[in-house]
Amino acid sequence: MKTIVSEANETVKFVRKLCERKYRDREGMFLIEGIHLLYEALKSGLEVIQIYVRSGDETDPGILDALRLAKDTSTVLFDRDLFDSLADTVTPQGVMAAVRRPNPPAQMNGSALVIDRLQDPGNVGSIVRSADAAGIETVIAVKGTADIYSRKVLRAAAGALFRIHVFFAEDAETALTLLRENDIKVFACDMKGAIPYHSADLTGRIGIVIGNEGGGLSETFLSGDTDTIYIPMEPESESLNASVTAAIVMFEKRRQDGR
Repeated sequence: MKTIVSEANETVKFVRKLCERKYRDREGMFLIEGIHLLYEALKSGLEVIQIYVRSGDETDPGILDALRLAKDTSTVLFDRDLFDSLADTVTPQGVMAAVRRPNPPAQMNGSALVIDRLQDPGNVGSIVRSADAAGIETVIAVKGTADIYSRKVLRAAAGALFRIHVFFAEDAETALTLLRENDIKVFACDMKGAIPYHSADLTGRIGIVIGNEGGGLSETFLSGDTDTIYIPMEPESESLNASVTAAIVMFEKRRQDGR
């Protein structure tokens, strides 16, 4: 491993660019941080392009194990201060990596979760993590949703994004078209929905739509050919957190499927 100390170094410039969404989207790459996420990316078979280790942490047992798993992947040792300036966490674990974004399949497999302009990265990551745990194979992110491949979302998802197929939709209509083309029945979660979630038939291949924290769902998702469902609550309660709503509905689907 070669130590990089200069801001002008091309490797440093590359990592800094990966901190920007527009560059990640253009290049089809993203940056992960921490031993756990590196392990998960490697175990999931993602293409890890390069690994960055903080000087002084190269003998950390967890990092050494990950590097052994990475085999021939290029590894660069960063000066401590430089590494910390690039890290997104308060107390970095001493390892980051550039990863190639996986391409989704030509057709969707199983059920899908649609995230409609949800902007809080922690919520988005938590929803993806719950989707993975509930056996949902696909996530559709509608434009306006927090960047799925930001480090905050990746941390909250705890590796789930490496196992789920991610599609992107320019708007609600595009997302609905994608679901219909794959013969997926749509259920939109709305406080004023027509059916209690536990009374809806959630078996088989379905799409569950979760809306924006403040504005709720796009009107397109509330159209006549979409079933709307709600979670019964005490009258004094205003609403549930989006990630909680998503988890309740997804695990009800799992229960109905007998899994």
